[in-house]
Amino acid sequence: MKNCSTLAEKLYPDDDRVCQLEKDVGDCKGHCLLWAFNHNLKTCEKSFYGGCGGNGNRFFTKKLCYERCAPEKEHGLENDLDSDDVDIGLILGVTIGCVAAVVLVVALIIFLKNRK
Repeated sequence: MKNCSTLAEKLYPDDDRVCQLEKDVGDCKGHCLLWAFNHNLKTCEKSFYGGCGGNGNRFFTKKLCYERCAPEKEHGLENDLDSDDVDIGLILGVTIGCVAAVVLVVALIIFLKNRK
């Protein structure tokens, strides 16, 4: 990247200055799931990257993010179970399924009462 931009040293620093950069999804429309360091919360968070542009605050794994930006938090990371490990799709699917079942039962009760 350093050969492609005059801002390369600012956007893609080789040291932990990259951790001070704001998360930048880039200019393209891709959806690559990566990790970015949130310097306000001092934590690594999932982030989508568009595929071009952006800056160096993006990492392929949570471990790489912590190694670069918060090595003191990296210890015990393999046992880290936080909100990033929650399958939101499963939770949403179960919730919608339960709501639909309740609506169906209520509609059936109303239908049967009106039928008499």
